[in-house]
Amino acid sequence: MKNVKAVYITGFISVTIIWGMSFLFVSDVVRQGIPVFLLLAIRFILGIIPLYIFTRLRHMPKITKDEWLKGILAGLAVFAAFIFQTYGALYTSSAKNGLLTGLYVIFVPLICFRSIKSTKPFFDAVVCILGMAFLFNVFSGMATVNIGDFMTILCAVAFAAQFILVEKHVPTLSPVNYTIVQLLTVSVLAAFVSLFMEAKDYGNIVWDIAVIAKIAWLGVLSTGYAYIMQILVQTKISAATVSIIACLESVFAMSFSLIFGYEEFSANLMIGFVLIMIAMVSSVISPTWKKKLNES
Repeated sequence: MKNVKAVYITGFISVTIIWGMSFLFVSDVVRQGIPVFLLLAIRFILGIIPLYIFTRLRHMPKITKDEWLKGILAGLAVFAAFIFQTYGALYTSSAKNGLLTGLYVIFVPLICFRSIKSTKPFFDAVVCILGMAFLFNVFSGMATVNIGDFMTILCAVAFAAQFILVEKHVPTLSPVNYTIVQLLTVSVLAAFVSLFMEAKDYGNIVWDIAVIAKIAWLGVLSTGYAYIMQILVQTKISAATVSIIACLESVFAMSFSLIFGYEEFSANLMIGFVLIMIAMVSSVISPTWKKKLNES
């Protein structure tokens, strides 16, 4: 059982590596003139394709009514998170946007463990947030709060809701079908918004091999593989633990920024890395989180 859990944890760490690299790819692709919501629609559609092929090859049952309803609900949470994060970034710094998005690791235990007296989940979450603060060098800039900060906090709430919905839904549903419905919900909503808000910008899009490859990465790996892995992982590991591990996304994002010259190395970077690793390990080795979450 411990070996199985280790495999799932390793799988989700691979997702955080993919997400970390995706920050750079999204930035590059948007600079080519691809509107945000159009990119969102394309990447989520691409994420559906390998999952759909998998269901056909394995002759899996069709999507049930329950999977449609619960998948749409989780998809709405994901879509809301991306909206708040995207528009929050317009009004606040990228450092604040990254840090405040990470507040979902605070909201997950706050929501799930509101009736639990243990302070362990809160301690892990606080250590993780502290690590992200060092990682993004935000201490000098957190004195003021604007509408962008508030919208990014709402993004964190939406991501926390999605983590919790997955935890509650996957025991009785097909993980693949559930993921397909989530991705389809986001892609349809994003396409609808893009047609009304971004159609005038379609003519500015620059398509080349590099852009297409990066979009394929964002769709197949950062979306399709990542979301199905998250759901499979949460059949064995609690949402609170998964949310802590997801903090590694920030570590890998900063690491890739260093490798490709987007950031310079600093002491804060190393301090943030150490604190996030402490929070992650502390969360994973806790033997009672899964039971507490299931009882909440």
